[in-house]
Amino acid sequence: MSVSTSTDYEYQDPFRPIYEVYSIVGWLSGAVGLALAGAWHGAPGSYYAAVGAAAVWGLRDVPEAMRLMAQRKRLAGRSLTFGSLSDIKAKMAQRPDAIWLGVGFRWGQAEAQLASEIKRRSPQRMIADDPRKGQPWLHGIGAVEEDVYLPIDHARGHTLIVGTTGSGKTRLLENLIAQAILRNEACIIIDPKGDKELLATARAVCAAQGRPDRFAMVHKAFAQQSIRLDPMKNFASSAQLATRVATLVARDKSLDAFSGFCQKTLKVIADGLLMMGKKPSLRAFLQYVEGGVDGLLIRTLAYHFSLVAPPQWQSTTTDARRSIAAKPGVTPDQATAKAYVAYYRESQDTVQGMKSAVIDGLIGQFEHDRTHAAKLLVSLIPILHMLTTGDLGELLSPIESDPTDQRDILDFRRIIENRRVLYIGLDSLSDPMVGTAMGSLLLADLASLAGDIYNYEGASVPIACFIDEAAECISDPTIALLNKGRGAGFSLTILTQTFADFAAAVGSEPKARMILGNANNLICQRIKDGDTQRYVAENVPETVIRSVARSQGASNNSISPIAFTGSVSESLKEETCPLIDPATLGCLPDLEFFANISGGHVYKVATPILRMEPNCGTQA
Repeated sequence: MSVSTSTDYEYQDPFRPIYEVYSIVGWLSGAVGLALAGAWHGAPGSYYAAVGAAAVWGLRDVPEAMRLMAQRKRLAGRSLTFGSLSDIKAKMAQRPDAIWLGVGFRWGQAEAQLASEIKRRSPQRMIADDPRKGQPWLHGIGAVEEDVYLPIDHARGHTLIVGTTGSGKTRLLENLIAQAILRNEACIIIDPKGDKELLATARAVCAAQGRPDRFAMVHKAFAQQSIRLDPMKNFASSAQLATRVATLVARDKSLDAFSGFCQKTLKVIADGLLMMGKKPSLRAFLQYVEGGVDGLLIRTLAYHFSLVAPPQWQSTTTDARRSIAAKPGVTPDQATAKAYVAYYRESQDTVQGMKSAVIDGLIGQFEHDRTHAAKLLVSLIPILHMLTTGDLGELLSPIESDPTDQRDILDFRRIIENRRVLYIGLDSLSDPMVGTAMGSLLLADLASLAGDIYNYEGASVPIACFIDEAAECISDPTIALLNKGRGAGFSLTILTQTFADFAAAVGSEPKARMILGNANNLICQRIKDGDTQRYVAENVPETVIRSVARSQGASNNSISPIAFTGSVSESLKEETCPLIDPATLGCLPDLEFFANISGGHVYKVATPILRMEPNCGTQA
């Protein structure tokens, strides 16, 4: 059926009976009958003009009938497809300036209208039962499939991928990572759950390029096969290092009152170490946070005295140290520290250069009430213990002078400058607290480095950063990286199951919306959470859905029962609604998604599963 009042207000029912078949059969049957009759009776040539006219009228409706039949056939959907690295390379060659997402079609008013018609009639009545997850008919709505690309310039605005468990997020991520590696970008992959196939794919793509040494791995569960990564290597000031570690405490909003003191303590320690030319490390932080800064203060003051004090400073402080040590309850380190502090204060007016802000900070920490300080640092010590003990301590606090450990020592700057591919497995499934702390620390280091690149160096190397299950390790530095990382050459792709995960991780919905607002591209796979579905629908353009409303009625006259009146009416209604119905997002099959690319371009896409060729070295 077709109802049309004008070209602007047109409504077609795509699931009406295909009346064109009856027309085709009738006209062609008539043409054949006329032709046989004319041949039997020896009709003149002009007679066959009628035969031709009947045939033309019959063939006129063939295209429309075939279109409707093909459309219904497509509603059976598509099966899962597989692709090789060679296929990915071929797609990239067609558009070197873009990222290939898969095959699909532009989702507009016509597609939204057709989806509405199918749901209104109940898909089960028109489409055979399918054991696959989701509703395969959604991808069959598109008349013509084509390759769908995300321009690389748009990807620099960051991409958010959301989908429930098992919807195919990680398999899509493999395709995106393979393309980033093939484009020779520096790649950093943070994987909280430690997906073995994702790890194998990243390694295999590097091997397929003939550069297996380009791949590096830091995996908490496979420490002996990992490189060592120094998250304290790159910094512009001691405050950056302090913030980097204190952020781990700030993740817990109930500890806001403690995080400031933790940050101050860490900065004081870092200042003292740097003053002596020593490199701060997580192990050094733990040593002086847990054991007190007595030893650090002694060494820093001795170093300072050796530079600015007269040679007799040692003999001058010896007598004072002995006198203090004789008092009950005073340890030798405390006695030495107090003697050095006394000499430092007494000499400030007489010795040029004696005054030092770094030493003043250490003295303030040393003289702070120890019981009170221990209470304020109680949340920091367990975190430092987690990051510095066992195999993880060797990975994150590498000792360059250790001759027994031959594993490479890298940092994010070297990874980026050499365009390496770094896979970071957090192993959050077996130890969520350690995995979260490790991921947050490394992202804080990355955000600090991005700031340095932006301020002093410029974005000379494109950096693709992929964060699976991002809520596991997201924090304020990650938000800053999303907000300002583009200027340093970063393009982030973050994955999550629901937007509520972000709110739970950062402690507030407004801050979670900061994360969402910094992602210019949104890829939505199957979503079961209602709030997430509604958020996606709110952020796509609106469209008009048309439907026909029919009514009929009859009434009779009470005085004259045989007299009656009847009415039949039909009207076209329009309703404004989101281009993607929220409920539709819960019906997507595996590895199918809607892509809202920056600028409001909405596509329905299906992506293949990447299978590496046997000779690509996929072994983990």
